Amino acid sequence: MPGRTLSATENRLQKWWNATVNTSFPLLEGISVKSTTDGLRGIQDIDVSFSYPVTVIAGANGAGKTTLLGLAALGFHEVVDHYPRGARRQPRVGEKSTYYTFQDFLFRGPGDPDITGLQVTWSFRGLPDLRISKETDKWMRYERRPGRPVHYFGISRAVPAIEQSVLRAHFGGTGRTRNKGIKLSTQAVKWVGQILHRQYAGANRFSSQRYGLRQCESGSGVSYSSFNMGAGEDLLFDLIGSIDNAPDGSLILIEEIEVGIHASALRRLAEVLQEIALKKKLQIIVTSHSEQFVDALPRQARILVRRVGASHQVSTSISTGYIFSDLVGEAMPELKIYCEDQFARRLIESALSPDLRPRVQVQAVGDKNALADVAAYHVLAFSRQPCVVVWDGDVTEVEAEGIARKAVDKLKVRPFDFFRLPGNEVPEKSVVNAILASASGLTQFATAANVTEAAAQAALEAAIADSDHHSIPFLVGKRLGLTDVEAVMALTQAVSRSKALELNFISEAIAKLL
Repeated sequence: MPGRTLSATENRLQKWWNATVNTSFPLLEGISVKSTTDGLRGIQDIDVSFSYPVTVIAGANGAGKTTLLGLAALGFHEVVDHYPRGARRQPRVGEKSTYYTFQDFLFRGPGDPDITGLQVTWSFRGLPDLRISKETDKWMRYERRPGRPVHYFGISRAVPAIEQSVLRAHFGGTGRTRNKGIKLSTQAVKWVGQILHRQYAGANRFSSQRYGLRQCESGSGVSYSSFNMGAGEDLLFDLIGSIDNAPDGSLILIEEIEVGIHASALRRLAEVLQEIALKKKLQIIVTSHSEQFVDALPRQARILVRRVGASHQVSTSISTGYIFSDLVGEAMPELKIYCEDQFARRLIESALSPDLRPRVQVQAVGDKNALADVAAYHVLAFSRQPCVVVWDGDVTEVEAEGIARKAVDKLKVRPFDFFRLPGNEVPEKSVVNAILASASGLTQFATAANVTEAAAQAALEAAIADSDHHSIPFLVGKRLGLTDVEAVMALTQAVSRSKALELNFISEAIAKLL
């Protein structure tokens, strides 16, 4: 299921992130904002932690994604020979570098509120936290920040060259301002081709002190510049070429990653960014509204930021479905049921009586800790609507109570209801074992899958032997010619209809809460 089973690259990235102690430049592990006044663009209190080298921050417009991205850039100071993309501060005489200042991201215009009283804290791997307070009209103490190469890619990168009169004047014809092209690496060109499913023979970057332009050569040998590229094509050559050319260990920040790029290319872009991050030991943080991009990253890479009244809530390690059901703004049912993944969701739905099913909404969220956090935020934001958490059977009663208590204490909200799925194992394994132990269950599953009972039994026995039990539906489906969704439906319907697994208590528990 998306985000649960890690690819080889994702596994290596996670292991690198978890094990890394000494790096060329410090890793950013968290950002905290506290304010005694109106806050920073409405943010009065927020804490965000990063637990994977490539992070995507999702949320509705105005939730604070752009502000967090800017604060990430502001956590670091200059390093020799590095010139951050778009930095307004120009190097002084004798300087061989520059850096981002607070004016790059936090500019006070006419009528904007004063943010004096704001306190921002950055957490780094292997270094003490850095805390900067805005006590006057100016931001001070830039030199306290640790050094690290940083590049920020804002929305302006997506404006096509053909629409920029300054580029027409600067690079038109054989203008003297154009310097010799710098070739993009063979790997960078290959990555762009991988994302767009196209063949390129090469690419160059033309630049002057203030402006840049790309030129590429197609597989058939035709050369053309940014003026004649598709907007997304030009954007990707700029983005991937710049990231590939950035120093190892850099922090890369990208606003609205999906701008100008079509859906299937976004999935491949997510894969490529992880490849580059692993190769160059980069930390990459992006913002996005794209379901395709978010879904292509593992759950530990996902952060959802929500604004509820005057407060901000942060959810991590959550499902794509939860993120985008929140962004779409679905009508609220009488009761919200939060569970770990899509298999658990289908199992709960199959166990609900027909009269209860229309009255509730079952939402797959993520791992056991994310479940508790989401439920606590639900209580905080939707106090009139009850919710219940249903943990997988491998979460013990004692463990569930501890996780729930921690989330409730953190947000200082009333406790929420919870219970566990039957069995002491992950639900996929409990369901398959129950079907194999029940003649009626096996018959029901074979009927739902439209195969013989012998084929059904062989597929279930082979799948249950796999060490990753969350992959059981995929393995069963692969053996029987079913999609993941079809396999999940066949398994959950069979165990429910045959009563091979005791599920009646689910309807009883839900009925008491309504």
